[in-house]
Amino acid sequence: MTLVPWLDRSNRRILRRFEYLEPPRQAPLRLALGVGLLTYIGMLMVAAYYDQIGLSLGQIWLLTLAVPVMLGAVLFGWNRRARVACRVPFDPTAETTRPTEAARGE
Repeated sequence: MTLVPWLDRSNRRILRRFEYLEPPRQAPLRLALGVGLLTYIGMLMVAAYYDQIGLSLGQIWLLTLAVPVMLGAVLFGWNRRARVACRVPFDPTAETTRPTEAARGE
């Protein structure tokens, strides 16, 4: 994961540059897929103890596959709705504005 910015060739396209520091609100699909993948890995860890939890094999298969998909879908929908409220596009080249000492009253 550390080498992705240097190995990724999609940033060389002219149409739309992919920014790694882009806020999650502007990339709802990426957020949903990432959380879904992490949830899937967590559910696999839970699935290792399905017999001690008291679940059948079919139930743990259903949970392992359904929980990440549902969580990703909920996050995607919530993030898309929140994205409409925030219309400020991400611009990595814009300079950050910090209040000057005079504006802070110092």
